[in-house]
Amino acid sequence: MPERLLREEEQFVRDLLSWDAQRRPVEWALSNLALIFGGILVVSTFIFTLRHLTDSWILLATVPGLLLGLLLVGFYVLLGRRVKERHRLAGILRKLVAE
Repeated sequence: MPERLLREEEQFVRDLLSWDAQRRPVEWALSNLALIFGGILVVSTFIFTLRHLTDSWILLATVPGLLLGLLLVGFYVLLGRRVKERHRLAGILRKLVAE
């Protein structure tokens, strides 16, 4: 006979299933927007750098643009991984609760 869930465990399952239904699409869209903006920033920084190779301000534009773009791409990777793992866990818990 399986053990009954504690009150805190039941609340965790409810919260996770609620997150999966309501907040997951928003977090997934946010991570995809971070990837899009990060990619645009990296590409535009690269184009700006190529067009201004002799300009003295190039270092002030290239380094922050590239770092911010890479930071946004990293945000996509980390948030996307978190969303996928939580969605997978919610699917497993949904199947277990339905039994």
